[in-house]
Amino acid sequence: MKIVSWNCLDNFASKAEHIQRLNPDIVVVQECWPSDSRALSEWGYSGTEWRGAKGIRLSRGIIVFYRQPWKVTMLHEPTHTFVIPFRVEGPEIFNLIAVWSWKPESKVSRVKSESIASAQATSGISNILFRYTDVIRNAIATNESWFQCERVIVCGDFNSNCIWDTKKDGQHAAIVSDLKSRGLISAYHHSKELAQGDERDHTFFMNRKLTRSYHIDYVFFSEIWRERLTSCEVGQHGYWSNYSDHCPISIEIAM
Repeated sequence: MKIVSWNCLDNFASKAEHIQRLNPDIVVVQECWPSDSRALSEWGYSGTEWRGAKGIRLSRGIIVFYRQPWKVTMLHEPTHTFVIPFRVEGPEIFNLIAVWSWKPESKVSRVKSESIASAQATSGISNILFRYTDVIRNAIATNESWFQCERVIVCGDFNSNCIWDTKKDGQHAAIVSDLKSRGLISAYHHSKELAQGDERDHTFFMNRKLTRSYHIDYVFFSEIWRERLTSCEVGQHGYWSNYSDHCPISIEIAM
C-alpha cells in the first residue's frame, strides 16, 4: 500500500498527472479546490467529497483519492475544518486523519467556535490566539475515538516543526507526544533514523526558494505497522517546485 500526501497549492486538476506517476493507492491532497474531486478519475481513482472552507477569493480544502481495492469514506462529520477523519477499507481497515493546519483566526479557515470551546474545556489548551499546532492538538484531544481503531494514519501539512519550539512552548513536540501516546510514530523519522528537527529532506520551500526550506509535512502511522514500512520518501524540489511550494511525502507499507 502506497500513500502520498501533498499540499498542491491550488488547482490540483492541472497537476494531477504528476502525482499519478508516483503510482499511489491513496492520495491525501491539501489546498485543493472543490472542482478537483475528479482530477484523478482518468487514471482510475475516486475522490472523496471536498471538505474545507470557502474563502473570500478561493475555496481551499482537502480531498482523498483512492483506487481499487481501497475505499475511503468519511468517518463522521468533522469537528475541525481542516482535520478530517476518514475510514479506509480494503486489504486492511484503518482510520485516516487528513491534516492541513491553518490558524483558525485566518480569513481562509476557521475551527468551528464550538470545537474551540470544547477543546479548551477538555484539552487544557486555553490560548485564545490559536496557533497551527493548536488546531491539530485540539482535534486529537477531542476525538479520542479515532485512535480506538487498531491502525491509524495521520498525515498532511502540519505547518510545524520542533525547530520553532521553545523550552516554554514546545508545541510540535507536544503533537509528536500526543500521537506517540496513542501508538503513532512519524514514518519519516522512523525510516531515516532521525530525531524530530534533524530532517535532511525538506517538504516546504517558502516562495519555492531552496534557501527558505523546512520539513512541515508528516505521515504518522500506528507502530503495529513499523516492521512493514518499506519506504518513506520526499519529492525533489527541482521537480515539484514547478507545481507547488510543497513536495509530496509518501510511504509504502507491505500488505
